[in-house]
Amino acid sequence: MSVKGLVNLEGQFRMQENILFSQAREELRSSIWRARLRLNTQSYVLHPNFMLLDVNIDYNPGTRNDAYLVRPNLSEITTAERLGLKTTFFHKRPLTFVMFAGLNHQFIARDSATDVELLRFQYGNRLGFRNRILPWALSYAFEDSKEKELQTGREFKNRRHTVFAHAKKSFGENDRQELSVSFNDYTRNYVRRDTVRNKLTNVTLRNHWFPGQGARHQVVSFVSLDHQTGNIPFSRFQVMGTVQFKLPRGLQAGGRYQFIDYRQNRFASTQDNLTASLAHQLYLSLHSTLYAEYNRFKSGAFQETKRTVGGGLEYKKRIPTGRLTLSYRFRLRNERRDGDVLSVRIVNEEHTLRDGEVALLERPFVVRSSVVVTDENESLVYTEGIDYVLIERGDYLEIQRVPGGLIANGQKILVDYTVRRELAFEFDSINHRFGAGVSLLYNHLDLYFRSNELDYDNINEPDFRVLKTISQRVYGGRLSYGFLSLGAELNDINSNVVPTRTTRYYLRMAGQFFKRVSVSATGNWQKVILKDQGEKQIYTNFSGRISYRLGRRSRLNLLGAYIFQEGRGLDLDLLNLKAEVLTSFRQINVAVGVETYNRDFSGEKINYDRAYIRVERQF
Repeated sequence: MSVKGLVNLEGQFRMQENILFSQAREELRSSIWRARLRLNTQSYVLHPNFMLLDVNIDYNPGTRNDAYLVRPNLSEITTAERLGLKTTFFHKRPLTFVMFAGLNHQFIARDSATDVELLRFQYGNRLGFRNRILPWALSYAFEDSKEKELQTGREFKNRRHTVFAHAKKSFGENDRQELSVSFNDYTRNYVRRDTVRNKLTNVTLRNHWFPGQGARHQVVSFVSLDHQTGNIPFSRFQVMGTVQFKLPRGLQAGGRYQFIDYRQNRFASTQDNLTASLAHQLYLSLHSTLYAEYNRFKSGAFQETKRTVGGGLEYKKRIPTGRLTLSYRFRLRNERRDGDVLSVRIVNEEHTLRDGEVALLERPFVVRSSVVVTDENESLVYTEGIDYVLIERGDYLEIQRVPGGLIANGQKILVDYTVRRELAFEFDSINHRFGAGVSLLYNHLDLYFRSNELDYDNINEPDFRVLKTISQRVYGGRLSYGFLSLGAELNDINSNVVPTRTTRYYLRMAGQFFKRVSVSATGNWQKVILKDQGEKQIYTNFSGRISYRLGRRSRLNLLGAYIFQEGRGLDLDLLNLKAEVLTSFRQINVAVGVETYNRDFSGEKINYDRAYIRVERQF
């Protein structure tokens, strides 16, 4: 039915110098000729509605002989071998059956600091039945993967069996129910640790009811049960219900209830969360909200309750050549804990780690040796000093990811730890947030200001250090015209825990000149000063691209990227430059280029240079 793909031949010369922590030097050189064949085909057997066969092949002979010197590229993924097969029976019929299998061998650059070799094998099938009464699907998948960091030798192995069933049902025009059941049997081994074997079963039921014309009202419910056995046993039962009603005169009311029962080893806890809200929209200018919340967390050692009321206003007004925006939010909360304990285990505390942001564990007096950091599935345990670092900030601990580790920038993690002492307390906290922004000169100039005040009252707590006071001011502006945009921001936070001052400058540029030259660039410089310690963290990144059209079928590309980080456990200096000429003759494409890459990560250096030529024919 269809055939497409490409063939190419590529020659490369590479030089790499490694300077280790011990100042020992390694010099590597290689000359490579390699080919590539990529083929994508779709065929049918007997009839297109009977059986479709999709075949995907990607083969790069020669890359296996050069595994010691994988190109440290900023963005590309190099595929060594890939084979994918998929058969679909009766794809236009109500009952459809799919079988698939795949083998993938790749080299990936992680954070521009680590080269990873990935080998993955997978197969499975899916049976689906489309109908108006009860559409359902049943699938099975198996995956066996292995990741190896070529520079550190760390290995991560994963083997997973997954069975998944899903069904939908509607009893009328205004409702929808979905039931899903999954079973995962997975085995993981990471950096010569003991093998982790778990079996996880999940049952989830979702209900959506939207009565009334135009779906003005809706009711959503969610029930989920997770039960895991093996090396990390746990069970989690969740119930959630949400209601929303659109009322006359621009009013909208809502409510939400959530119950969570969690049990792991000797730890057991229950949570109740209840929220009610009322919102009003006055014309297009003024939006106002009021809400109330009740949260209760109960374990065998203590019980915490939070009672909260709050609200806010947001006003938008058109002004000459622009728009004015004002906002205000407040929150009054009473927190109380009943029970004194000498130590308590905190489980599954969520954090999102971003470069340039200070992330503190929520509670003070943490036993450092008790900290365990995992992914969202609680199955991959990260390594301190390689994937993350812990930094003492007074009575608290800061957690930062390490570039090149397994934790990606902006990734969510879970942290378990033990607190040395938990005391009973009760206090009120009040939070005020104000924001003002003005856009002028038809969106060419933007100025903004934000403030955040958090303080406490009615304190019944012998140790005031557990209360994190905050007084924050943010000043910023952005100027844009044509292809250029410039911005600056000052974020000043006074706190009794970790006061910081963050200064950030950024630019964005994109445009085309003389119909032959296109330019794009982004840059960001950020300095974080921890006021009490006198410590600073600096983050700099810049990337740009210039493309010059030499002729109707020829083009010169210049690319560059620079990353610099300075801070405790975060030092990184990386520069990557590349020049490439692309041209085509009839249906043959030719690329010639040179590249240099220099990296200094905490004293270990890599200097890499490459020159290449590639001839390619697509069909």
